[in-house]
Amino acid sequence: MTSVYILYHINEHCEPDEHHNGKRLGLFSTAEKAREAIRQLRDVEGFCDYPERWSIRRRTMDKTSWVEGFDIATHRKIERERTASEEAVRSSNDP
Repeated sequence: MTSVYILYHINEHCEPDEHHNGKRLGLFSTAEKAREAIRQLRDVEGFCDYPERWSIRRRTMDKTSWVEGFDIATHRKIERERTASEEAVRSSNDP
């Protein structure tokens, strides 16, 4: 399966895993290309003020990645206990 890497810069008031509250800066074919974009942007105004707010997320093409639903009050993903095989797949999606 083909993977892509999404580069985010997360807003200051958000937790680092809340990607919907960040700036989606690019979609890359490799994690290294996403890291290169960070190197190019890290000294730019605004980004340089929050150097720890970068996030690269690996996603698989043609696969739905958010199937649990969300809480209507918070718009956060509904968490449920994952099986060992689901957790292994989730871990393999991290760059």
